[in-house]
Amino acid sequence: MKNIPIAYQTFIYIIGLVLALFLLIYAASQSIIPSVYFRQSQEKMNQTFEELNDELMQAVDFNSIQNEYNEYILRSPYDIKVYNLKGEALFENIARLSPSILINLNEGYIDDLYYDGYVSYLVRIERFDQYIYKTEVPLDGLYQTISTTNDVLTIVFIISFVLAIFFSYLISKITTNPIKKLIIMSESNNNLLELKRKDEIGQLSKAIDRLRKNLKSTIIKLEQELEREKKQDIVTKNLIANVSHEYQTPLAIINATIETIIDHPNLSKNDLNKHIKNIIEESNHLKNLAKSVSDYSKIYDNNSNVKELDLVEVLNKVIENIKKLYPEKIINLKYETSEVLLSTSESSFKQIFYNIIKNAFDHQTKNDLSIVVKKINRYLRFEFTNSADNLKKMDLAHLFDAFYKVSSKGYGLGLSITKKILDSYGYKYGIEKSDGKFLFYIELNL
Repeated sequence: MKNIPIAYQTFIYIIGLVLALFLLIYAASQSIIPSVYFRQSQEKMNQTFEELNDELMQAVDFNSIQNEYNEYILRSPYDIKVYNLKGEALFENIARLSPSILINLNEGYIDDLYYDGYVSYLVRIERFDQYIYKTEVPLDGLYQTISTTNDVLTIVFIISFVLAIFFSYLISKITTNPIKKLIIMSESNNNLLELKRKDEIGQLSKAIDRLRKNLKSTIIKLEQELEREKKQDIVTKNLIANVSHEYQTPLAIINATIETIIDHPNLSKNDLNKHIKNIIEESNHLKNLAKSVSDYSKIYDNNSNVKELDLVEVLNKVIENIKKLYPEKIINLKYETSEVLLSTSESSFKQIFYNIIKNAFDHQTKNDLSIVVKKINRYLRFEFTNSADNLKKMDLAHLFDAFYKVSSKGYGLGLSITKKILDSYGYKYGIEKSDGKFLFYIELNL
């Protein structure tokens, strides 16, 4: 029922229900009542025939048979006619039974209806032993009952119709008024919980209020996500531009070297080896650059390979490996807490520690690096401190940007990758400068 108010729908449903009930009761009065009446009458007539037959069978002569008959008729509610097996009446001067009736009695009793021009009758003819019994029951009482029932039903239907109109109006008011109020309150940005009801309407108002709050929160999150997507799009465009720029120099060198070899086929073996070595170095440069870009573009899954780790043990492994690359560097490691267990990814933290230490070594003016592991409240804090005179305070805001380089070393992606991993896990981090030294810290919630 599209575009039909609830009040009209309620009225239609209730009137339909009343009409259906009335038709059901009317059909029952026209079919079930006569059926029940006929069955009960037939059972009573059968019982009467059996009782009269028992008394007649006990009589020894015709006079006693007639006396038994007369006495029984006086107390019986039925006018019973008695016939012999030939169909002749025994106690009254009435017509004999027709041959067709006698034939049908061989198959059982006979029930019939007939109308004498004034009244309808229910007739039953049945044979017991050597007698045939017949009685008639007028049906005017039945039809009067049905007529009275129909009159009562008509009155009940009219009353029900009026009550249906009243209750449909009442129900529609009870249901639609709060809903209209909800609509007005929602459009005016009021708190829907002001609809103080403990029934389903009250629960609906609270549900709508929660839905509205969740929707508002979702919209804010979507707006924030859209803003992040816009920023990410800018980052992606910058990444593509920077990668293209970084690739141009080694590719140009490789191309120029190959052209030199082609243009000078008579190069000495020593010069040719120098050119080939130059091509290999630039190729490795491209290979390392591609790996750095791949690491930067990788999407980190916070739930992949997560297990409980001793982060100091992970840090020691990284320090042991990185000393092979920087044998002249000194790392001072200090532990101020023994609580270093955390559920996280080992591969992620290996890359974090490696990138931080490598960047510190690439930009420090001295050969020492200080690493302190401490506990502050419920946070496990890693501090990496080194001297780096070539870093300016203005560089701090851009050290985590992709391809931002202070020197010619590296590709400017190490700290960007570190930032991306830390952000994916929600860890706190930052860089501070004081007295010519730079401190990089990571705080992990225990």
